[in-house]
Amino acid sequence: MLEGQSGSLQLNILLDDHQKLRWVRTYSAFLSGSIPLHFTLGQLEGENSIVGLMEIEGIKEDLPLRGIINENELTLIEWYGDEIESGRLEIQLENNALSGYWYNQNKSRQFSIDSGKNSPKKTGQIRQYAGNGSVFFTYEKNGQEVITGDKVVSQEQWENKMITEDCVYIADSEISNRRYCPGASVKTYDLLEVDLFRVVMGNIPFLEEDEVFNEQISEQINNWKKQIYSYEVSNVSENRWSMNHLIWFDPDIITDKVISGMLSVQYSGPAEIHSYSFIYDRQKKEFYTQEKFFRSHTPWIKSFQNQCKAKILSKHGELLKLFPHITKNLVYHLTLSPNGLVVSTDFTSYFGRLKYFVQSSDLTDQVQRFAPFRDELSKK
Repeated sequence: MLEGQSGSLQLNILLDDHQKLRWVRTYSAFLSGSIPLHFTLGQLEGENSIVGLMEIEGIKEDLPLRGIINENELTLIEWYGDEIESGRLEIQLENNALSGYWYNQNKSRQFSIDSGKNSPKKTGQIRQYAGNGSVFFTYEKNGQEVITGDKVVSQEQWENKMITEDCVYIADSEISNRRYCPGASVKTYDLLEVDLFRVVMGNIPFLEEDEVFNEQISEQINNWKKQIYSYEVSNVSENRWSMNHLIWFDPDIITDKVISGMLSVQYSGPAEIHSYSFIYDRQKKEFYTQEKFFRSHTPWIKSFQNQCKAKILSKHGELLKLFPHITKNLVYHLTLSPNGLVVSTDFTSYFGRLKYFVQSSDLTDQVQRFAPFRDELSKK
């Protein structure tokens, strides 16, 4: 909390000619633990009225606040353009810090506000563990490591693990434990962008000192952001921060040689946005498509989408029949796992990401003689 003349000058634009400020204070806080906020608040002299400005990184204009103070409790109305009530804040001031909540007008959306609890942009790490013929992944950030991706190991099992030397033992039954050892990892960085209506956030993979990988991933994220921000949203009071778009990485394999998996976006706009998958050779610094793996005369090259669709339907057909309007627009992807090549669907909120592990019988005479990671292709 700070006080100063600059804050008073900012708030003067909100005052009538006869009004004066008793005090002015500025605070920094985080919305929903992530989005940086800056408040300039002032109490009117002789009144319990409060005026203020809320600055949000990513939104060009500061949003005016007007309300009342009752001891240390503030109730504020957020305004857009001095005409539209776009939000409501209920805040407590204590020990030169503030905490509370932001709501939209009908209170159907709620975000926490806190000066002390925050998640500023920091790097995280996705690590692969292998053992017992299977792999799983963890995500580590701020010293906490949690299970991510396919749940080969549950979070409860992970929290009850035993650590011996460099590996971990996961309780499988009363008489046996499964041993998993950590392998390679990939770092992530926080993506966070906002406007009046949208919040775009995610944990994006990157490789230190690898411009090829980082530029390709950044290009894909930027393509999505262009689509996300290309449509206009109306009615601020109803739609304020109503569009939340989450981007995340679902890994299939992480070793010192290769990284493969899928970037997906939980998107709530009108455009058709598909997931993005990749197989990346860390040593050669090259992204591989199906042409690197299959011979040119095979269905995997001539009609890749139809071939993948047939494989997915053979395993998940009964489920997909329940969502014909979603199934017809799916795009299919090729990735690599420790068990070989994987065909999968886009991520959807209806059934997630469906997978099919390409069988050895599907690869006979179809794989390139010098295909990358050939020894890994037909393990499943």
